[in-house]
Amino acid sequence: MTTQTRMGVVALFLGAAMSSSGMAQEPIKIGLTSSFTGTAALFGQHDRYGVEMALAELNDKGGVLGRRFVLEAEDNKCSPAEGVKAATKLLSEHKVTAIIGAMCSSVTLAIMPLIQRAETPLVIPVSTSPAISPLSGKGGNNWAFRTTPSDDGMAMAIGRYLKDKGVKRMAVVAEDTDYGRGGARGMTEALKAVGISLVATEFIPQNTPDFTTLLTKIDAMNVDRVAVYLLSTDVQNFFRQYEALGARTRVTGRAEMSVVRGAVTPEFLAKGGLDGTSGLNPYAFGLDTPENKDFVARFRARYNTDPIQMSFYSYEATKVLAEAIARAGKVDRHAIREALAKTKYKSIMGGQIEFDDFNQSHNNTIMIELKDGGKVAIVGLYKS
Repeated sequence: MTTQTRMGVVALFLGAAMSSSGMAQEPIKIGLTSSFTGTAALFGQHDRYGVEMALAELNDKGGVLGRRFVLEAEDNKCSPAEGVKAATKLLSEHKVTAIIGAMCSSVTLAIMPLIQRAETPLVIPVSTSPAISPLSGKGGNNWAFRTTPSDDGMAMAIGRYLKDKGVKRMAVVAEDTDYGRGGARGMTEALKAVGISLVATEFIPQNTPDFTTLLTKIDAMNVDRVAVYLLSTDVQNFFRQYEALGARTRVTGRAEMSVVRGAVTPEFLAKGGLDGTSGLNPYAFGLDTPENKDFVARFRARYNTDPIQMSFYSYEATKVLAEAIARAGKVDRHAIREALAKTKYKSIMGGQIEFDDFNQSHNNTIMIELKDGGKVAIVGLYKS
């Protein structure tokens, strides 16, 4: 055999070996669709933070089944139409193994039929609309799994808290979306169950620039609390104008406290302008447990900011998905779906993520209240 021939044989052998190795190391593609622009862009960024951090930690340990993860992310702008485009691109162009999303409930509801037809697992870490669960699992869509609590369960927790606080009269302000209307319906039923009178419910379009008239109207109702179901930009506008107007009705509901506190001036916070404001969240970074302290420290080290409920739930949803892939033993959508249905994952929140017949998980939630000059205080844990 000539030297040239031997070199050719070696090159062929190495090429085949490299090809085989490349196939063995082919990454697992995970899709994420969230709102990276528009009203909910801040929340969408944290949604992405959570997924990225979880995948980075998994990859640092060698991935799953000997394969690393790669993330393919598509913006849905919190729009159902854009969400369908984003999910379609993830499925047909990126050919992802599973999708995490879609944050805004209206988008999640819009893409659920699409992922069902594509027979691709969808893990829902943030969307809280009560309309999602009845459609999932034995409701018809076996491919959708929600790791965050539903607004119905969280509304009941808020109702019990308000009853304990002696609240008698309430109003609700909600965005005119699936999220807002679902939250308002859940709150209506919760208040009825605990004997609190609901005086009025106001629905507003997203990106409302002026809340002055609405805030003045609420103050005139003489209610004890107003429950809000708004996303980040609208929350910021609502509370900026709350301060400017000197509104007196205390706020509760599902508002993210980090956004609420950031919307007003330090002076307004310090003089107690938001004291008594409360919100139920699936997560709070101030939860005083070793597991959460460790998570918060790692998150701060990576992103130089505190995690919020979107980043936390996306982080855990990604870990739940990866754990299901490991238990499936292969990167096969049907096997992963079956593994997801059998999930028993210990949450940082202290509960266990496992899915009921409607592919809905039930975890602890946290009631937060602002006290003593706007300081964040955890005042109770409630199972969803």
